[in-house]
Amino acid sequence: MSAMHPITPIIRTGAYSILRDVSRAALETARLGIVRGPVGIGKTFALWQIAEDLSHGDDQVFLIEAPSDKSKSVRRFYQSALYDIGVYGHGGADPFDVFAGYMLRSFPFRRAGQRKRILLIVDECQRLAPNILETLRDAYDGGWLARNGMTEEPAFGILLVGNHDFLKRTRSEAATFEALRTRGPIKVELPRPEAGEYWALAEGLFPENDALRSALAKHGAKRGNLREMAEAHALARHYAGGGPISAIHLEKAMLFAGGTM
Repeated sequence: MSAMHPITPIIRTGAYSILRDVSRAALETARLGIVRGPVGIGKTFALWQIAEDLSHGDDQVFLIEAPSDKSKSVRRFYQSALYDIGVYGHGGADPFDVFAGYMLRSFPFRRAGQRKRILLIVDECQRLAPNILETLRDAYDGGWLARNGMTEEPAFGILLVGNHDFLKRTRSEAATFEALRTRGPIKVELPRPEAGEYWALAEGLFPENDALRSALAKHGAKRGNLREMAEAHALARHYAGGGPISAIHLEKAMLFAGGTM
């Protein structure tokens, strides 16, 4: 979202605050967190900010996005994940083994000054096939000694973020998902944005036009979607051709960005 809409103002949403608290807890305790929420409420936008904010000193937060092709290839998933976290040239080694070994350089329970904490955030997890979720669980389980009191052993945290379809699959997949749920002491359902968040975003996008700001805020609240507001604003700018955005431009943009007024 930030790459596509660099002029979109940053607002601190309720989803951002919850995700930041959950991410910090998963980082500091090397635990598994599961977060689900509606589409378009700013989860991905917030996660990029959080990953940057929490990565300082010896703390590292890696954010990867599940592939959009819903690939079931474990090898392909971890090859892509290694690339995303900046690990290159692993030769003929199994990419999962390389990935798990890299994550398990994290020692969150050592004495202060000797700690190194790693958190992996996976976004759009509703795209992940069960076999990939199983391998993520296996990597996470590599830290069980540390989580059971052996402070010199490695462990890392994982935060799995998706929409409401995440972990809602067929009966044949229930065992995989239940095993994952039992390892996740942190479970959160994100709410829809509050009314003030739609208005805050609309004000940032149209700071000098009350009518357009009001129309866009009402559209966002009706759709329950902040992302559509940013998309509508970007389309309206395109239709305006570099000139002032009119109500007609915005109405057309809102129609094409996800729904009628």
